[in-house]
Amino acid sequence: MKDFKKLAALFLSIIMVLSFAGCAEKDTSGTSSSVETTADANGSESDAKSSNDDKNADNNSSKINSKKNSDSKDKNTQSTGTPLKNGSYSTKEFSITPGSDWKLSDASSEEEETAVFTLDSGSYSSITVTKFPVDKNTTIENYKEDTIKQYNKMNDYTLDDIKDVEIDGKKAVKLYITVKNNSSLKMKMIQNHIIDGSDLYICTFTTSKKEYKKTKSEAEKILDTFKLK
Repeated sequence: MKDFKKLAALFLSIIMVLSFAGCAEKDTSGTSSSVETTADANGSESDAKSSNDDKNADNNSSKINSKKNSDSKDKNTQSTGTPLKNGSYSTKEFSITPGSDWKLSDASSEEEETAVFTLDSGSYSSITVTKFPVDKNTTIENYKEDTIKQYNKMNDYTLDDIKDVEIDGKKAVKLYITVKNNSSLKMKMIQNHIIDGSDLYICTFTTSKKEYKKTKSEAEKILDTFKLK
């Protein structure tokens, strides 16, 4: 399952490029340098701290960590690794209903709006919902044309079909994809791409080629339960 999650993450990063998602990485080098300089300049002062100061620092750290854990619990109604309550998952941005057989294996962070759902360990199937930024002038028609062009240039992925659909009252596109990598485990994907203003939502169902035929119909129904708030 860990190998599968790596594959899914790789695919999503590729899709992010295709989808004009210029997600900038945070530059922490300046901060790191500043911290090191400050530490060198105040080394003697730090060495002179009393044990009481150390205890206070530990207490403050515990309070901060406790608050972070509390905020994380408030952000999502379900905890990772547990069955979905009533088979549904909801954030302030969207909701989706995979069903009671699915578990939330990864949830949104402060930096990224995403959710990953998996079945029991015996299955390679997964559902992923991720939000990316796009230009506010991007239309679903232009996005579709560009996606087709990009897939025609890719060797490891084949766009088997692409359809115009409507998801939650919005124009969207549904993609059917075959992953042609060097792994012995061949993968198939179904995706819904929905643009809402300057946000692109990609709902992905991924499974092994062997499981695809028996799961395809149900997977499409699950992806179509996606709703924006």
